Amino acid sequence: MESKQSRMTARECRWFIADDEDEQVDDTLRSCVNCAYRRWLQQGYRCVHPLKQLNREKTN
Repeated sequence: MESKQSRMTARECRWFIADDEDEQVDDTLRSCVNCAYRRWLQQGYRCVHPLKQLNREKTN
């Protein structure tokens, strides 16, 4: 996900919580890559917030 898209997505996310400052990688605080629920993968990252995962399962 590009920085711009990551920032726009985080701006609309009701579950965003800023990660520890030493874990943040984007200069803009409200960004998916700066979220405490972000988990890094080899090819990027994903959100692991439990309610977001539950909502995703309900829609599939």
